Amino acid sequence: MLILDKQVSILMMKKDNNGRYLSNLNKQAKKILTEAFGGVTVKNASGTWVDNKQLYEDKSCEFTCNYAK
Repeated sequence: MLILDKQVSILMMKKDNNGRYLSNLNKQAKKILTEAFGGVTVKNASGTWVDNKQLYEDKSCEFTCNYAK
């Protein structure tokens, strides 16, 4: 039995700083991670931060891969 006891997660923004969607970049990342790890799980994620008392929010994709070595 194959035991995948390690995990890596990568967060990638859905839009760049100019508001343009990064769909092609995220699609490429999904393909590369699938080829490298044999599979990937993609989840919607979001995060917030404050700058000069202004609250900002990013919509992201979380790519998670499991591996043995």
